[in-house]
Amino acid sequence: MWKLYFILHSKIHLIEGMRRMIDKDILIIDLLQKYPEAMEFLQQHGMGCSQCLGASRETLEEAAKVHGLDVETLLNDLNSFLK
Repeated sequence: MWKLYFILHSKIHLIEGMRRMIDKDILIIDLLQKYPEAMEFLQQHGMGCSQCLGASRETLEEAAKVHGLDVETLLNDLNSFLK
């Protein structure tokens, strides 16, 4: 019984962790709607995306390029921030 509980409990934590994985193709507006706390992260990285007209049509990758940021580093940092 404990073994089954451990397996189920581990899978729940894995699924919860996976749910928080952001990818480079997410629209900024979707990111901010799903994870409002991401606004603080973006502002810390010089991205005022919450006030930008492009937020509704620009992906995280496109926004990173506009601001001269490495998208992979930004993604890793953002996913760590959201955990």
